[in-house]
Formats: sequence, structure tokens, C-alpha cells
Amino acid sequence: MNNAYWLVGLIDRPLDLSLLAAAPSFEPDRPTPLDQVECGPGLIALTCRVDARSIDAALNRSEGPDPLWIAPRAARHAALQELVLQHASLVPARFGLVFGSRDALRQRITDHADSWRDALDTVADSVEWTLAGLLDSTHARAARVAHDPVWRARFHALPSSPGARYLQEKAFHRDLDQTLQRDALAHADHLVERLGDLIRKVVPLPLRAKAAGTDNPAGEIPVFRRAILLKRASQNRFLERLESLATALLADGLVLEWSGPWPAHHFLPDQLMEPN
Repeated sequence: MNNAYWLVGLIDRPLDLSLLAAAPSFEPDRPTPLDQVECGPGLIALTCRVDARSIDAALNRSEGPDPLWIAPRAARHAALQELVLQHASLVPARFGLVFGSRDALRQRITDHADSWRDALDTVADSVEWTLAGLLDSTHARAARVAHDPVWRARFHALPSSPGARYLQEKAFHRDLDQTLQRDALAHADHLVERLGDLIRKVVPLPLRAKAAGTDNPAGEIPVFRRAILLKRASQNRFLERLESLATALLADGLVLEWSGPWPAHHFLPDQLMEPN
């Protein structure tokens, strides 16, 4: 096998690799030993030794990278990072950072050593959580009309005749939905304020569409999504407070969903993670 070094991420001190014994092999049909490459004081690159020829064949095809090769390895790459995160502060590498030798890897890290150390400072003893807000529009409409006298008056002013009512009711719901979504975005800022003493950093994330169906019977509409960086020690208090806030917002038709802890992918400079 022609060895190459697949970068999992950077840690600030050597790790007992026996703690990662449960890690999935990067290659499904053979073991891929884990290595630690010292790249300077406080800079340890965690890598998998992989077959350079198989990577080249899968990623550099004339018809484009092989998705059947990528998908399972991307899942194993993420699973390994999550396992490392249980035992160390980790700067997670993007999928696809591969080096032909230890020297090439070490050179890449040392060329940007200060930036890597800044990244390690950012993630020190910290984890990422994702928080999303979804609007249950049916519930939210009913709650707003029931509790807001202005919207209740507008609703009761709609004509009773079906022909006259149709277009006016459609416009009413359009205006109400715009207001509900604007208010839901304001709730996102309010949530960050209420959680602020537990949060180190927040970044907005692109919305993910959630199709109506068995997994989304209410047809909930995504309205915000945030990545949140917090200290490991703050996680329990963060979740307790979030549960309380979520219960209160549910009455207005705003559904909160959260997941974590994850490696801090969204809090690192892109230029460090560009594939080589």
C-alpha cells in the first residue's frame, strides 16, 4: 500500500490512542491505523494512514469523484471526529485533506502555525450545538388571532360571503404569516440574549427545508438556524434553560430543535481547511 495521511484534525496535546479503539476504520475492508504527527509546540495532527492509490482513483476520475466511495468515508470521518471530541479539544479537518507524507503534512501545519494555534484557542474545552426554529403556521396563526386583539379584529372583520371572503382571507393569512416569521426571527435574537452568559460565539447557518410528510405532519416552516459554541462545562445548564424556553415558545407555534455536541466546524477560518 502506498501510504498517505488523511487529516482528521488538530489537537493541542498527545492523545492516548487506546481511547479511540472503538473508532471505525476509514476503509471498510482494511484497518487504517491512527497516527499523531507533532507539528510544533501544542500542535498535534491526528491522521489516518490510507492508501493513496485508492483515494486518487476515487477522487480524480474523469467523470468526477465517486459518490459511492465518498459517502461511507465521510460518515466515518465525522464519526471519528465525534469520538475524538469526547477526549480532547479538536480543530476538525474538512473531509478530503490528504498528504503524501508526514513531512508534507508537517509543512502545511507549520506554514500556518499561528492560525492553527488561534483555532485551537477558539475550540479549547468547547463544543458546537445547532439550534433551529421552525414555525408551525397553523398553530401560530390560531394563537395570534386568539391572543392579539388587533389580529382578532381583522379576522372577525372578514366578510362572511365565501366569494368576497376568499381573496381577503388569503391576504390576511399572507400578512399574518409575514408577521409571524418576522417575530420568530426576533425570538432567535431573544434566545441568544437569554442564553448569552453560557454562549461563547454564535453564527447564522443556512436554513434547511423540511418537507411536509410523516416526519413533518404540521408542515413546519424553517425560520432560523444557528451554530452555537459553548464550553463543555456549560452544556447541562444550556440544555436546561433551552428546554424551558422551548416550552414557552411552543404555545406561540415556534418549535425549537437542537443537536450536539459537534466538533466546532462553523467557528474556524475557511483558509485553514482548503483541500490540498
